[in-house]
Amino acid sequence: KINLNPNTFNELFPKIESMAMSQGKLGDCYLVSAICDFMKNDKGREKIFEMFSQDGDDIIVTIPDAKEFPIRFAGGIIQKDGEKNINAPRGIQMLEDAYRQTRALKYGTSNEMLSLEGGNQMHVYNAFLGRNNAYTYGIKSEHEIPSKIETEQELKEISRQIKELQPLIKVVEDSDNLIDHNIYIAMQDEVNKLNELKAMQRVLNEFLREIDNFRVIEDDKLIEKLLEFSANPNYIISIGTKHQGDWLNKSKLILTGHAYSIKSVDKAAKTIDVVNPWNTAQYVTLTFDEFEKYFSTICKLSI
Repeated sequence: KINLNPNTFNELFPKIESMAMSQGKLGDCYLVSAICDFMKNDKGREKIFEMFSQDGDDIIVTIPDAKEFPIRFAGGIIQKDGEKNINAPRGIQMLEDAYRQTRALKYGTSNEMLSLEGGNQMHVYNAFLGRNNAYTYGIKSEHEIPSKIETEQELKEISRQIKELQPLIKVVEDSDNLIDHNIYIAMQDEVNKLNELKAMQRVLNEFLREIDNFRVIEDDKLIEKLLEFSANPNYIISIGTKHQGDWLNKSKLILTGHAYSIKSVDKAAKTIDVVNPWNTAQYVTLTFDEFEKYFSTICKLSI
């Protein structure tokens, strides 16, 4: 069930043969690739459409893992920031902006635009589904699973501080008494501190989930994993390149530390068609050997 009237739906998601998008000047290749992955999958498209609802002329986008922060676009208008935003149909532009805003609200990022700079597809996959079943597989020569101990200790201390502050603020926050209201206003430093602690708590919990959902594999297992995942129609997958210099293959636009989507895998020909978020209407063909040379991670989601 789509909670948009037909005309609005067609305006936000026009019927075109290929979902053409291009990343703007923000460093959110991981987000654009993840959106591309969802839009080319039947079930994934439905999940994106379900995030949109209509209230009169307003459009509301609700990211499933941030339901407490629905983003309202008054009059269905999105304020673009020059060339920074994604070049795509308006519905996709709203989705990028809603993800940006909810990320800033959840994690307390002071600069909302910068809150999209850097990230991973696993986080986007989990955010779009509202559940924690996306996994990243990284080759051993490039990745190791970080220790959880320090993060857990930091989280424990933050939780202790929240437990001390929360009751003091809650009493006056919920009161209709004018005196309590004035006390609440006078406690803004404490309120801000509590909000910062809660944002950091969300960051650390997300980091712990990412650690739990990261798998280190042998370097020669990357193709094996890709073939396994690409053969399953219930999986959405995307890939990331190694961190070595600037360009890994300039003629094919294979950039270091960059996220890409998979268009198709030809097991017989031993080739892979990969899509760069700079222009999702195009793709380049790589041999299996090239893929192993340039790429270091595969992100997998059970849709």
